[in-house]
Amino acid sequence: WPKNPLVSWKQYQDKEPTDDEIENWAQRWPYANYGIITGKNVVVVDADSKEAVEFMESGKVGRTPWKVKTAKGKHYYFQYDHSIEIHNSVNTTTKIDIRGEGGYVVAPGSVHHTGVVYEWELDQTWPINSVHDLPYLSNDDIAVIKAFNVEDKTIGNFGFSINAYLPTKHDGSPVEEGGRNNAAASLAGQYITAGHDLKTVTQLVSQWNNTNAAPLDTQEINTTVASVVLTHLRNNPGVAIPLEHEKPEPQQPTIEVQDEMPSHLYKVPGAPRT
Repeated sequence: WPKNPLVSWKQYQDKEPTDDEIENWAQRWPYANYGIITGKNVVVVDADSKEAVEFMESGKVGRTPWKVKTAKGKHYYFQYDHSIEIHNSVNTTTKIDIRGEGGYVVAPGSVHHTGVVYEWELDQTWPINSVHDLPYLSNDDIAVIKAFNVEDKTIGNFGFSINAYLPTKHDGSPVEEGGRNNAAASLAGQYITAGHDLKTVTQLVSQWNNTNAAPLDTQEINTTVASVVLTHLRNNPGVAIPLEHEKPEPQQPTIEVQDEMPSHLYKVPGAPRT
């Protein structure tokens, strides 16, 4: 199978193979593919379908000039951001895998078992000399990918759970890029738990979003709020979240009905009494 390693590779997560080792492998397995270990310097997003590729190139995830055409989709290469943990995330039920710490990808030039060759697709307008020049894959990117992976097509674009990236309760303070989606989801959950309707929750989260130096766009806020609502409904079946609380009917002023007309309505000031 062209994707299965022929040698134990765990040690090479921390050190590079020597030239002699590479030459020995090439002589021993002349038709073998090559692999790239991810997690130390590079992280690769594996979009394994046409739908996944369209999502990756829709603008919802940061762009990268290094792509590789695969048998069913594309690999997107990013620089590894060591300020966040990006673990290897591979699941047969997901549409997009993230190859981080403890993972690997088949390198360009290799051949898929179907005969398809893995080929570079480089952006010539964005010259890159090494992985250290690549853009980082951010927390926001990872959150958006996770949301896409568990999207439920039967209930539209908002049918996904955000359990994977709901953090501890956010206090409502502004946040930098990389933590906006998590904070927005946390606030939405708190507002829903407090009993607010959907319209109010969205307004409150949007007000908080506008305090950020780089606010999320309106569509992303709406998507995040909707996903939290659906998660809440799944966890609390039978508990409805109204779109908007009904406004109370205006109270009509009550006039006490008297047997006789009030004197100020029929007595003319200065007129003689009869």
